[in-house]
Amino acid sequence: MKKEDILRKRAQLISRERTIKDDSRKEIEVLDFVLCGERYAFETKFIKEVFVTYDVIKVPSSPAFLFGVVNYRGLILPIIDLRVIFGISCRDNDEKSKLIIISCDEFVTSIIVDKIGLVQKIKEDSIDTNIPTLSSYPEGYVRGISKGNIVILEAKAFIDDKSLIINESV
Repeated sequence: MKKEDILRKRAQLISRERTIKDDSRKEIEVLDFVLCGERYAFETKFIKEVFVTYDVIKVPSSPAFLFGVVNYRGLILPIIDLRVIFGISCRDNDEKSKLIIISCDEFVTSIIVDKIGLVQKIKEDSIDTNIPTLSSYPEGYVRGISKGNIVILEAKAFIDDKSLIINESV
């Protein structure tokens, strides 16, 4: 593809009219967090707990997205590193690991983040779903971007993603 064709395609994507969800009465409650200076959020209905730990255990020969595992109330939980999944190359140098435990149905996992923010309500009609940069994220992982420039993530997509399941025995 020629450079001019690429630039023309980008210009068309950027010039499209932005689509905003039309349910103006509905709000969602989210917990925001920071990864590499960018703000993200999960709906609180999927968040079981947030905590800080020093006890992350690295797993040799594991996929890059698996930061390690942690003992959470007697359960050994995987720690997913969104930086790897999103192709972000930075790391907070803090020794403490800030984890968000997310769950859906019977499945529970944890996500490592740089900084844990606040719980807030966001109107669904303020979530923009038609932004060209959303295509840089894996499909289904992002719901949209709020007016406060918070990337709203779909927790259920992380839980349902078969490519994040490690089912190997030694």
